[in-house]
Amino acid sequence: MFRNHFRGHRPPAVLLGAVLLGVMVFVVAVTVVFINREGARSGSEPPPPAASGAQPGSVSPSPGRPSAQPPGESSEPSPGAPDPSASGPSGSSSGRSAPSRTFAVGVRHLALQRTVVRPLPTTVWYPASGTAGSAPEPDARVAGGRFPLVLLSHGMPSLPETYTDVAVRLAAAGFVVAAPRYPNTNLYSASPTMADVPNQPADAFYVVESVFGLETTHGDPFSGHLDTSRYAAVGHSAGGFTTSWMLASPRDGRLVAAVIIAGGTVAPYREPAAEVLFIHGEADRTISHSDGHASYDLLSWSKAFLTVIGGDHKGYLTAGRPGFDPVIRTTRDFLRATLYGDDAARRRLPADGSADGARFEQRLWRGRG
Repeated sequence: MFRNHFRGHRPPAVLLGAVLLGVMVFVVAVTVVFINREGARSGSEPPPPAASGAQPGSVSPSPGRPSAQPPGESSEPSPGAPDPSASGPSGSSSGRSAPSRTFAVGVRHLALQRTVVRPLPTTVWYPASGTAGSAPEPDARVAGGRFPLVLLSHGMPSLPETYTDVAVRLAAAGFVVAAPRYPNTNLYSASPTMADVPNQPADAFYVVESVFGLETTHGDPFSGHLDTSRYAAVGHSAGGFTTSWMLASPRDGRLVAAVIIAGGTVAPYREPAAEVLFIHGEADRTISHSDGHASYDLLSWSKAFLTVIGGDHKGYLTAGRPGFDPVIRTTRDFLRATLYGDDAARRRLPADGSADGARFEQRLWRGRG
């Protein structure tokens, strides 16, 4: 029964109620696991963006360059849900060629707020004019062209800036990476709790719509530089579960690709199908590799699984640590394949994930068209 739910079948109301009850029990259980295994993180993480009372869509002054730190892990419905009429079938490209060069990277901060109790300060890394390989420059001029969006969700308790190593490399490859700081799972939340994760998909959709709105905002630096036809979601741990929820109802058809890192599936996925890449450390003691692989096994869509051999829950997301290089190569080419329709990148995927201490597998992988 549960296997069929993940494949998009709609169960009778009684069974659906049982599934939803099971989901809530699971959320509570994961909360206990995270609190017991991870505990409160020390103050070693980078400071958050400056607080702002600006309205949704407004831009706060940049507080400066975010520092790269290792990712740390351990309510009410409101506007921000996707437009159910939006479409964007996976397996096709946006019609734009994938970049043939590496970009410099700019960074800006958006003071977004979905409701009074759900502020969503968002850090955005993006392709910029300048010298590739230099440190991210606050408010740098956007590079020429239109670029697809990647929504990046942090773990618990953590911050967007702790994923700088990943975000900068994706931005340099031609993606606009928007990372909201969720109100009740970030490092500085008064009481971080996994129980709030089911509210985060609506936060994520709100951030997507807010960033996409800048494409047509006269005078905004992103105006004319965003491909709003499709996007991808990437999330780690609690953010991986957030990404998974985004593939459930209500569904945004423009979400054509997802990367679930050290996460799993807690709700039935809904059509239209997206392509999904799972990444998991073989020795993850927070969310086991077997649990992550079980989510992969249940999915009937086009999918791939990257195992970081000997990897823990988060170390492979930090530059220089074992597993980082294959994770970046595989994620970058997966996004090039799904958001740009880059067939060469798709063909590189098995090699990307089969070296430097990683193992790659895929099923039902579809090509363009």
